[in-house]
Amino acid sequence: MGPAAESMPDLTGCVVDERYQLLTMLGAGAFGVVYHAIDVDPLSDPDRMDVAVKVISKSARSLRELEMVRQEVALQREVSNHQNVVQIYDAFEDDEYFFIILDLCRGGNLYEQACINEVYMGKDELLRGAFLSLISAVQACHQSRVYHRDLKPENIMTNEDGSEVYLADFGLATDKNVVNDRRVGTEGYMSPECLGSLGSSMPYCTRPSDVWALGVILINMITRRQPWGRAEPEDECFARFLTEPGMLKMTLPISDSAHTVLQRIFVLNPIRRITLTDLRRAILEVDTFFADHDELKEDERCGGQQSDKAAVGSIDHLEKDISDCEPEDGLWNYPRAVKKARLSEEWDDEVVYLIARFPIREADDDDDDDDSGSSTRTSSRDAYAKSESFPVVRDVPGVVEEDCDVVVHQRPKRKRADFSEP
Repeated sequence: MGPAAESMPDLTGCVVDERYQLLTMLGAGAFGVVYHAIDVDPLSDPDRMDVAVKVISKSARSLRELEMVRQEVALQREVSNHQNVVQIYDAFEDDEYFFIILDLCRGGNLYEQACINEVYMGKDELLRGAFLSLISAVQACHQSRVYHRDLKPENIMTNEDGSEVYLADFGLATDKNVVNDRRVGTEGYMSPECLGSLGSSMPYCTRPSDVWALGVILINMITRRQPWGRAEPEDECFARFLTEPGMLKMTLPISDSAHTVLQRIFVLNPIRRITLTDLRRAILEVDTFFADHDELKEDERCGGQQSDKAAVGSIDHLEKDISDCEPEDGLWNYPRAVKKARLSEEWDDEVVYLIARFPIREADDDDDDDDSGSSTRTSSRDAYAKSESFPVVRDVPGVVEEDCDVVVHQRPKRKRADFSEP
């Protein structure tokens, strides 16, 4: 249970709004507790007598935080008519709490089903159906201009057998297609542009950022593991992913076709990241998500920890580059090592995008005594990255509509959240 279970009084047995009797506590987060409740109104719909009641404390919350709760309700209501989004039935507040009445999902959350109960292990069609229903939910949100920004298994509910999933917890959702706030969500599921890890401080698109999180969730469902702690070059597992294109296949028990899908999701340039429509098509074409037993690799230094933190291992081929960095480079040692190592790879758009985001310091003569042409190669790739032939993300403030490659300078009108009926 989260800290709210300790800081808030236990409301089990209480009746709120003279209608909903709280029966048992289902879970708790930082500021709220969720209860299984029953609707005692004699005129209520008999098919939905059992509900979930989310109780959020107002104590020690700023005005902005309170407004975010109201926005959570408003945005979830925008999409709660979709079959794979948890439905909101009612919402109200008093001086101490917000009360949000939700559909009760008896299967628990996706983390429990995938990582504890292991219901998807070896079951391709069950996993495929559940993940497709998640794509449908996210796609419906995006079509309604609602961007979740905290997609993770704990925020996804399921039915009892795990065949259907339901998107929940819109506490960090936004109706803005482009935002400038960093590190919103849960670190392990944040995209590089959300973390700001590829050197840009400019606004980024929330749509492909949600797609990146779906890739991490897919790995959770297939393997019960995390690919990395966070998508930053300072994270050893993500640094290895940047320098070894086949790292996920080498360290995780996934099939070749699943690996191909993940490569299309984990594209550094958000403009070139797979769309939800194409992701749905790709998932339907996967023959199996799981690796054969004889394909399993012994190398599990990264991606081998069954928790919310990726396992950490050494990356031998980067150690020399790291030791060669200047002392004043500080935290940029790892990115510089990643950049230098990446120069040895074949040309592709991802290399160019990485170089564009991480301009490489020209090597000193004593840095690279094994290749006299390395500085020339670096300069030519930098020039290619800056050319018009590669559509790097444009560093222009403004709103990027739909596919994030058309810049418009008018911001959309923001919807005001309220608790009135839609």
